[in-house]
Amino acid sequence: MDGEIHLFILWEKARNQEKKILVDINNNFRILQKIEMDWRDNFPGKITKFYGENLPKNSDKEKHVGSGKFLLIVVLDENPLYKVRRTSRGGKDVNINMFDSKEMYRKWTGGGHRVHGSNNVSESGHDLGILLGKTYEELWQIYNEGKVVQYANPVIANSEVLYSISLLCKKSKLIVGVYSVFYNMRRAKWKRDGIRENRSIIENMLGTNGFENIEPVALDKWSVGRKTYFLADKNGNRMFIKCSNKRNNPTYGGIDREWRTLHYLHNNSQILKTHLPMVYEKGGAAEWDYLAMEYISAINEEKKYDFEVYCDELMKCLEELKCVKTIHMDLGKRNILFSSKNLFYIIDWEFARVEEYISEDPLFSRECIPKELENLGLMGTPEMGWYDDAYATLIMLKDIEPDFKKDYYKKWKEINSMIGEYYFDFKG
Repeated sequence: MDGEIHLFILWEKARNQEKKILVDINNNFRILQKIEMDWRDNFPGKITKFYGENLPKNSDKEKHVGSGKFLLIVVLDENPLYKVRRTSRGGKDVNINMFDSKEMYRKWTGGGHRVHGSNNVSESGHDLGILLGKTYEELWQIYNEGKVVQYANPVIANSEVLYSISLLCKKSKLIVGVYSVFYNMRRAKWKRDGIRENRSIIENMLGTNGFENIEPVALDKWSVGRKTYFLADKNGNRMFIKCSNKRNNPTYGGIDREWRTLHYLHNNSQILKTHLPMVYEKGGAAEWDYLAMEYISAINEEKKYDFEVYCDELMKCLEELKCVKTIHMDLGKRNILFSSKNLFYIIDWEFARVEEYISEDPLFSRECIPKELENLGLMGTPEMGWYDDAYATLIMLKDIEPDFKKDYYKKWKEINSMIGEYYFDFKG
């Protein structure tokens, strides 16, 4: 192997031109290895080390190049040619094959520094040492033997279980619920004990707030986020009350989120409004928050509804959710109640994401999400997450009516077309 080892980096905001750039690199250099890297576990610290200048979180540099996944391309320049070129540090003797290519790629990506490239062997050794933890000499030996560097992104390397889940979801094409799995795993350290010892505390809290005929729904186990449920009467209404322990679960925020989401939807939706429970009040004490909403008495008998009407109405609800920039994130049989009053109610909005709330929610901030789970429509982006709700609805309809695809083929085709290729372009 003759020549010099160099590198290009396509930072996140250069990757819209990735295919074009890779074609040109392949035409002018020998590509030794391509590695998709993720520094989201500590992007500011790592890019500071890489460039040797202090770049705090949300620096102009970070905003310019993007802090998401980037692509490292290790190349061999078999015929290096050095000449003086004007650089940001004045005239320098550089490998013009690398330098001129880098400058051209920067123009393709809108100018600036969204593409990085090494100008000489010294810079290449420095950069690759930080990126791959190998000296230039070690890399030369590895690539000269026809091997590649074994590299694991830190987020994945430190979370094998999440990695397995993400692979399973890609193979099964089932994305819905993965985020909930991640959410639950973050709380796996909590002991799943009962709430019997807290029953009197909760009942006293509800009684103090004017509730009567208080009846516990679940006492034996905590559910997700340390919640439990009661029925009670107030102002002539039978209410369903969700309680969350905020002392043991300070970041959960489900009570506030569900309260805000339901109010938001009641104020901004039309069709969907008739399929939402009324929300009466939110309150709490030192350790507990509660949310009181309309109690829905569900019909247990099957086939009490017109399936075609039900499908049409549910699709209208999904369309309206998309319009008001909201996704449910947990649609399924257990969260749809058939009622004698209306055709159905959608319940349990604790995972709902409303666009303007995303930045306020530290639990679901992008810094908390493993790289294999990002960009799967689960980040609260309605335009993407809407597909998750549509897909979950399709699965739910098949659960309710096993022969749904056969008996209601036109409806199945209509819903499936809403999903498009979104769930079917992953490689297993």
